[in-house]
Amino acid sequence: MINDNMLASIIFVPAESYKSALLSVGLCGSSPPLALKFSHGWESSTSMLWHGDCQERALVLAWDYKTAAAGCDLLCREINLGPMNCYTYDDAILLGRRAEFKGVGTLILLDTPSAESLTTDRRTGAMSR
Repeated sequence: MINDNMLASIIFVPAESYKSALLSVGLCGSSPPLALKFSHGWESSTSMLWHGDCQERALVLAWDYKTAAAGCDLLCREINLGPMNCYTYDDAILLGRRAEFKGVGTLILLDTPSAESLTTDRRTGAMSR
């Protein structure tokens, strides 16, 4: 079992042939939870701290200590698994490893919180994790 406080974020970088299925806007216009890689590291697609051009995109399975059910559901469907009602960090990691094994892409585990959450922590005076 993974301690939720050990990993800040879990993302999945799809192989070229799976990018359209996992990273594109859905039929109803909904966007999957995405992380984008910049020169300073990975950031959420909702981050206000983007600087420069995005080098790579990834599907978010968990971000800043919270699982992303929509990202996990998309990956489940892509590897022919039924979506779950809720996901833990362990579920997200196992799902990513299974997709990796099937050649769908690469799982990336990030042990530091995003720059956006650290900035928010500094602004609010909260203790960083």
